[in-house]
Amino acid sequence: MTQQLLSFARRQPMQIADVRLEKHLPDIAQLLHHSLSKHIAFALDIPENPWPVKTDVAQLEIALLNMVVNARDAMPGGGKVTLAIRNLSLPAPAFPELQGLAGDFVQLALIDEGYGMTPEVAEQAFEPFFTTKPLGKGTGLGLSQVYGYAQQSNGMAYLRTSDHGTTVCIVLPRGGDAAATQEPAPAQAAVGGAGDVLSGKRVLCVEDDPFVAELAVEMFANMGCRVCCAHSADAALLSDLAHIDFVFSDVKMPGTMDGVELARKLRQAWPALPIVLASGFLGDPARLDGLGLEFIRKPYSIDAVQAAARAAIARSLAPQAREQTADRM
Repeated sequence: MTQQLLSFARRQPMQIADVRLEKHLPDIAQLLHHSLSKHIAFALDIPENPWPVKTDVAQLEIALLNMVVNARDAMPGGGKVTLAIRNLSLPAPAFPELQGLAGDFVQLALIDEGYGMTPEVAEQAFEPFFTTKPLGKGTGLGLSQVYGYAQQSNGMAYLRTSDHGTTVCIVLPRGGDAAATQEPAPAQAAVGGAGDVLSGKRVLCVEDDPFVAELAVEMFANMGCRVCCAHSADAALLSDLAHIDFVFSDVKMPGTMDGVELARKLRQAWPALPIVLASGFLGDPARLDGLGLEFIRKPYSIDAVQAAARAAIARSLAPQAREQTADRM
């Protein structure tokens, strides 16, 4: 709830990058499809050459999930939901809602076949805590997160509704084609993706929430890792750390220490051990100074984890880190 309010207020930290939607949306679509009932079909409509966008992929996933949940609740009898992508050059007469934008943008439109909204409801739909759902069935923060995310991305969100359904749209600025389509440099290609780097490695996942831990373990297993899990920082220190190749840890955990303190103790004993910390709220970023690790924000995407893993492993290959490890062995 706090993160969604921060998003509406445009105070949510964003990790903006050039993103090719045709590469990310098929994976995101699987998550969206699973969020719908079995009576609702899902379709993805991507043009042949969609422009890249400048956005935070993790926040985009949350926004689309919020939109899909609203569409599902508006279709108790079933139907079809479509996520359609469209390149836009603005201003354009067909989009009066976007008069404040100028330039090239990409629109993501979620189209449902639900019962629609009255004009009064549509006017308040993006307001925080506004909901027409029964008590206990919704917070009223889903579409407000969508609105805040779009605004913070220098884009816009709007909707159109009728008796035959509702279309909720996110409009994001066009990204840089050169940066988004650039091939990896030879040195990077030799290293490969995070899945290649971690394949066959032993990963220690430290997470106190059983559900999140289960998802994280499955994620690393799909990368070809051998995964062991600890549910607190204290338990992690009792692991066979001499045979651990990579540590992925939550920050806020019960016990005598949190993830930052765990990382500090690991760094003292194993200077070259790749470490990635994840949290929805870090607190004082200065706590990470000098620890030589990577940090990502929850909820994280697989791409964010992979990027952080690559960076953490690159740190571990630095000559200084290898020399410090050799001195301690």
